[in-house]
Amino acid sequence: MIELRAAAVTAPSAAGETTILHPTTLALAEHRISIIGGNGSGKSTLARLLNGLVEPASGTVTVTLDRRGTGNTSRMGSTNRDDGVAGSIAPGGPPARTAGGPAPLD
Repeated sequence: MIELRAAAVTAPSAAGETTILHPTTLALAEHRISIIGGNGSGKSTLARLLNGLVEPASGTVTVTLDRRGTGNTSRMGSTNRDDGVAGSIAPGGPPARTAGGPAPLD
């Protein structure tokens, strides 16, 4: 399971910080999900947050290991099409990431 609790992503800008992904809370229990939306809606940012490629500026991202207790590596696949992007995420990876830094890896 992957859980986001008020996880937000920001980036530096000329005016200070720009919010890229507003605080988001959700729980994903499926082994594969799809992310669909318009250009600039935050699909890639959300996928990167789930996959550990970006860290939340606030809130937490928690990845629970599968039932066998193995730490399968997170995988992300996506198609890059004019009509949108669909990405699939497989659970696994580090146990938790929080604002201020990632959890130590095994």
